[in-house]
Amino acid sequence: MLNAETKSFLVDVCEDHAVSDNAEMRVRALSSIIASIVAGASFFAILYAGSDYWAGRAVSPWVYSYLLILGLSLLFVYVSFRPSPIEASLKIIGFDFELQHVWLAMNNRSYRDIFLKENSMSAELVSWIVKV
Repeated sequence: MLNAETKSFLVDVCEDHAVSDNAEMRVRALSSIIASIVAGASFFAILYAGSDYWAGRAVSPWVYSYLLILGLSLLFVYVSFRPSPIEASLKIIGFDFELQHVWLAMNNRSYRDIFLKENSMSAELVSWIVKV
């Protein structure tokens, strides 16, 4: 197996976006645990709702409140796993065949200019990449 060389790029962020990854990972872990527990309880909610339906009774009100909790937990998962502003503005769009170069797309022009200035030895601007 080849010994891959790791390259790093400097990505400057403002004070508003200088957040530790630990906090984001904790929120993602917490949302995953909550969603897993709530989704696991879905089995029992379906059993009780099916039992009520089979017996000809109205579905218990707690089943509807459970569905609300399930929806809120899935919303929490969606919010916690969406990309951060930095991740959304800096996207990897490809590699060359020898995996020597990484192609990045940046939404903000001034951000791109600062990135090129900070990484002048290893980054260059190209305009010939075409998405197919």
